[in-house]
Amino acid sequence: MKRYDGIQALICSAVLGMTVTPLGANPAGADVEPSPAQQILSPSNEAGAVFGSHLSLSGDRVAIGAVTANTNGIEDAGAVHIFERVGSQWQHASQPIPSDPGISSNLGTVALQGTRLLAGASGQASGIGAAYIFERNPAGDWIQQRKFVPDNPTTSCVLTNGCHRFGIAVALDGDTAVVGASRENDRKGAVYVFVRDALGNWAKQQRLVANDSSTYPHFGAAVALQGDTLLIGAEFQDVSGVTYRGATYVFTRTVGTWTQRARLSAADGEARDNFGSTLALDGDTALIGSRLANLAGQNNRGAVYAFVRSAPAVWNLQARLNASDGVGEGPADHHTGDQFGLAIALRGDTAWIGKSPGNLTTPLPDRYGSVYQFVRTAGLWNEMQRFTPATGSPGDGFGASIAFDAKSLLVGAPYEGTSPGEPAERGMVYAYTLPQADLIFADDFES
Repeated sequence: MKRYDGIQALICSAVLGMTVTPLGANPAGADVEPSPAQQILSPSNEAGAVFGSHLSLSGDRVAIGAVTANTNGIEDAGAVHIFERVGSQWQHASQPIPSDPGISSNLGTVALQGTRLLAGASGQASGIGAAYIFERNPAGDWIQQRKFVPDNPTTSCVLTNGCHRFGIAVALDGDTAVVGASRENDRKGAVYVFVRDALGNWAKQQRLVANDSSTYPHFGAAVALQGDTLLIGAEFQDVSGVTYRGATYVFTRTVGTWTQRARLSAADGEARDNFGSTLALDGDTALIGSRLANLAGQNNRGAVYAFVRSAPAVWNLQARLNASDGVGEGPADHHTGDQFGLAIALRGDTAWIGKSPGNLTTPLPDRYGSVYQFVRTAGLWNEMQRFTPATGSPGDGFGASIAFDAKSLLVGAPYEGTSPGEPAERGMVYAYTLPQADLIFADDFES
């Protein structure tokens, strides 16, 4: 089993800026873990599967990725498991399997909406990659409807981890599917948009690229879609001559055509901040992760930037969110620090943000992952609570993936399995039942 390079740090058209809104104080009891917590495991309980690497929640179903699981005896083919909520418990329902699982396909990036699933396998065909659409039939079986691949697929490049990595990120909204290919065109990257017609046929609508690509921006390593708005992360984009500062691009669709509207970056960004490494979008609010951002002289503490759209092409910075207990570490490389912003989930005025320190040389108290709840009130974001699981272990990756709704919070710990007797790096997902008081949604949000 080899480490999957798409989990960005589990081992590891103007630039907008304004004064950052300060965070409020933490309430009493901020470090108390919600109870009870269901610990969801893969049915195979397989070592090295990194179950929980990706999550997508829709209604009473959640899709859970395990990007280095063995499937049908095929090493590192990856897997996706569907669990369904029955009462307050999650039960395994299905494992959709593509028609052509392959060695090191790394199936496991997921986007779930109702009875439709989009799953990416960025390692398929020696790193060309693929993505698959599944539909759930009345009997509860998930049937593959279509396989997507990039234009002009090739393995003739100097990159050791694939020439396209199509499927490294996926997003789904209604009859629109989005697939990132962050290594395409010598790591400049591209994003593909596919649409489904009234007869149920899927076809490519457009291939998107940035209008100002730098050397190796990895455009498409993260995507977020809602309606006719699409966010695309390019975490290694050079900005104002600063290497790997990172940027996020906003595209909107009008009459079937996607147009780049804006490029967002951090006004206080530095080299190798990886701004755009994670994304969340809800209405006119975008949360953008900068998992290696520095703060107060501490390297790689991580940050999340909140932008709000005031006009079709105008996004204003509303706040920079930081962990109240954050720490940095060591040189400014990708192996150290908290990496706050490694995962983001947003609904209305509530956000959950994960951190998962990526260096096993970090002192033990700082090697545990955590999740943080932020709530926006009258335009101000405040950290309301944070916690680390009581049963967690250092280095288990808790906080590497997050999904939540009006009932539940799910948090991935894909490297769980660090205790004696446990399958190493099997992975786990923690499921928490949330009190309604913990959630604040926008007035027009349907929960």
